[in-house]
Amino acid sequence: GLYESAAAVPEQLDRAKTAGASFAFAGTLDGVVLGKAAGLPVLGGPTLNAFNAVALRALTALGVDALTVSQELKLTQIDRLPKQGIPIGFPAYGRQPLMLTRPIPNGLTEQDFRDPARLPELTDRKQIRFPVARSGDACELLNSRPLWLADRRDEFPGAAFALLYMTTETADDAADVLKRYELAAAPAGDFTRGLGWKGVL
Repeated sequence: GLYESAAAVPEQLDRAKTAGASFAFAGTLDGVVLGKAAGLPVLGGPTLNAFNAVALRALTALGVDALTVSQELKLTQIDRLPKQGIPIGFPAYGRQPLMLTRPIPNGLTEQDFRDPARLPELTDRKQIRFPVARSGDACELLNSRPLWLADRRDEFPGAAFALLYMTTETADDAADVLKRYELAAAPAGDFTRGLGWKGVL
């Protein structure tokens, strides 16, 4: 969520490109514009909510070079998307973003975000804990459990790539996720299968 900090992003993207970044990850439409202006290929994230062929065509016209489909799509809907054009991927791992809010959620303060290695959490009435990340000038509520599809990735034959989305993970956690994904391992600990089989309707 970019508001006041948007003016600093072009310079940050230039530094990233100089350091070897091969693409810009865009979770919003303004991110697509910023990535293209920096001369980087743009990978559209699942929060662009590409749900059908119309959205796919519109995002391609805006300059998205590869696209992760909406986390709300069912597997059968992904398979029906046009196979021509830009590469299409699916969310395969990570705490899925549930909500983006500009103000800090009630119950949290600015002080709660001082330690970047430890995200604050909100607890619901069932005592389930949801991490809250800072995302630009906004806060992002993340799912309580990470998505895990490594052991079912063969069920996405039309996908060109899988997105592994790191948020609360340490460097060691991330390395373990990558290794387990390469091995198509079963999930360890709490996880969710997302909406790939049941959808939202």
